[in-house]
Amino acid sequence: RITAPMDGVVTFIKTLEGQTVIAAQEAPTILTLADLDTMLVKAEVSEADVIYLKPDLKASFTVLGAPDKAFNGKLK
Repeated sequence: RITAPMDGVVTFIKTLEGQTVIAAQEAPTILTLADLDTMLVKAEVSEADVIYLKPDLKASFTVLGAPDKAFNGKLK
C-alpha cells in the first residue's frame, strides 16, 4: 500500500507496475502528485488583447489531460 502526505492528482508516473525500485540511499520517486487547488498558469496573450487585462480579472482555462474540466482563477 502506498499513501501520500496530501490529497492531489497524479501528474506523472515514473515507475511502472511490476518495475523494481531500489531505496538504498533515499526513497525513490514513484510518481508526481500535484495539489490542483492552487496553481500558477503562465500564458501568452496577443498584443491586441493585452489592453483588456487587469489584476483580479476572472479567468478560466482547460488542460489537455482533462479537456471537459474548466479551472477558474483570477489574473495576478
